[in-house]
Amino acid sequence: MQAVWYVILWALALIAAGAAGLATHWAHANFSPFPDKLFDGAGVSDAVLNEVFSPRHNLLGVYDDAGWWAFDSLRNYLLHAAPLILLVMATGVLNWPTRAQAIQSVCDASSMIGLIPVFCG
Repeated sequence: MQAVWYVILWALALIAAGAAGLATHWAHANFSPFPDKLFDGAGVSDAVLNEVFSPRHNLLGVYDDAGWWAFDSLRNYLLHAAPLILLVMATGVLNWPTRAQAIQSVCDASSMIGLIPVFCG
């Protein structure tokens, strides 16, 4: 039964990682004071200038016509969310042999703040 609860905790962590990726993607698209893509001549020199003068420019990113980070791009979302999701996946796989201890540590931490999850009873 501990394996089932571990997988449920893992799924919740994946959902949280996807939500955090969405939040950072939204913040990048809406809170930037200047456009990420400053030069748009489609040449190699413009790509180099964007990398030098714009610290948030990403060669893999999708930008709108004015050079702003496109919020409606799946590729841009994945650039923010994929590292977090891969980190959660790797952590879950590497901790699979010690899943009982991982669940116990979650139970210990949650009991310190006054919460008692269903799987801790």
